[in-house]
Amino acid sequence: MHKAGRGAMATIAQKTLFGWDQIEALGDLKRLKLALENLPDEMLMKTLEQVRDRGRDDYPIRAMWNALISGVVFQHPTVEALLRELRRNAQLRQVCGFEVAKGLEAVPNSWAFSRFLSRVMAHQDVIQQMFDTLVDGLTELLPDYGQSLAMDGKALASYARGKREDATAKEDPGRRRDSDGEWGVHEYRGTHEDGTPWQTIKKWFGYSIHLVVDSRYELPVGFSVTRAAASEVVEAHRMLDRLEERHPELLERCPARRWQPIGPTTIRS
Repeated sequence: MHKAGRGAMATIAQKTLFGWDQIEALGDLKRLKLALENLPDEMLMKTLEQVRDRGRDDYPIRAMWNALISGVVFQHPTVEALLRELRRNAQLRQVCGFEVAKGLEAVPNSWAFSRFLSRVMAHQDVIQQMFDTLVDGLTELLPDYGQSLAMDGKALASYARGKREDATAKEDPGRRRDSDGEWGVHEYRGTHEDGTPWQTIKKWFGYSIHLVVDSRYELPVGFSVTRAAASEVVEAHRMLDRLEERHPELLERCPARRWQPIGPTTIRS
């Protein structure tokens, strides 16, 4: 009961952690800074710096890593597209940590950046730890994170030329072919409103990414990258096993009836 002369206290509904529209409204460089400030990447940086040790430091490890992240944030499709933007945008070079006084000479060439990317990929276990750290942080911050999970797979096309069954290393001295990729096919089936069936077939060369995501926050919980022809069903079971091992509390939050398969598809090799 409220005392006379006093108004009732207004109840303010709790806002969500964030909205994607708030992030999209930020400027490009602010979005990049937001990503760089929240990545738990110190272990990876120390690992890469230890590997380089006394080698040449023409392009600092941390600046190269920040540039790589900027390529993801700004959705550059290729290394060359990213390097062109670095040459064009002095502010981006500064945010990434390249030496301002060097100007365009601070930007690595495509060979140096590709070599750096290969070194990063050699430490996928450390990158996985980064991802798990972020998931653990969200689990602690959001009590309902993981209550509604969804699974999906997506084609990752390679920019390299598709390999032939009879291809040999001598036929591709420039290594323009992707020796790890495979041809994959997605088949989508359904029924039109008039009852007639429809079918769409998508074929690509490269890989597949498999995701477990929180369908409310649209944030990933687990991921896996496989060759294109890998079965989504088989990989889904593997991902659930890894999720139970690394983040068992998330599976406890999500009853089996809340699993949401997205876009039922079949993959054939």
